[in-house]
Amino acid sequence: MTVSKGTLTEVRMTTSDGTEVSGEISADKTSWKPSGQLERATTYKVTATATDSEGRAAHENASFTTVSPANSFIGTFTPDDGATVGVGMPVSINFDKQITDKAAVQRGIKVSSSSGQEVACHWFNAQRMDCRPENYWQEGSTVTLKLALDGVEGAEGVYGVQQKTVTFKIGRNQVSYVDAKTKQMKVTQDGKTVKTIPISAGSPRTRRTRARW
Repeated sequence: MTVSKGTLTEVRMTTSDGTEVSGEISADKTSWKPSGQLERATTYKVTATATDSEGRAAHENASFTTVSPANSFIGTFTPDDGATVGVGMPVSINFDKQITDKAAVQRGIKVSSSSGQEVACHWFNAQRMDCRPENYWQEGSTVTLKLALDGVEGAEGVYGVQQKTVTFKIGRNQVSYVDAKTKQMKVTQDGKTVKTIPISAGSPRTRRTRARW
């Protein structure tokens, strides 16, 4: 909700059954937005009052219905908000619909690191996109994922409904390297080898690989 040539004095939004939707008027009193994400397939009613420079009031009533689950998409992401993960963990987003306009969806997604590392994204198929730096994440850094997908058309007639920011932390730089030929696993911390462990790389009859600690 926005106003021009005036200021908002009161905005009220409710669902069709009268449930109040919390929101906040901006500091300059020219816009209002809900505090949280709106529900899908829900009708909302809005009443607003604004005044001009001479104190004259104008009233506006409106209603709208948000898109249904069949006409919207969301992305399920990992890692979770607030998690601490290893230096090799990518940001992985799985969408619940086939995405045909990948460029539009990717423009609405930003992954950044406090380390300043450049992050690139790759689509594995029409429903999964991973993002990561060229090398490992920097130890101790914080990664931020911003989903600005509300209203983005990911496929014909299918729109995003997410507006969300999450962060996670990168733990210590510990990486394990497995060599199936030598049947050895090398464990490194900060680039230095701290342990070498014999492993079983399986066989044609046993495909599961195990490490012997």
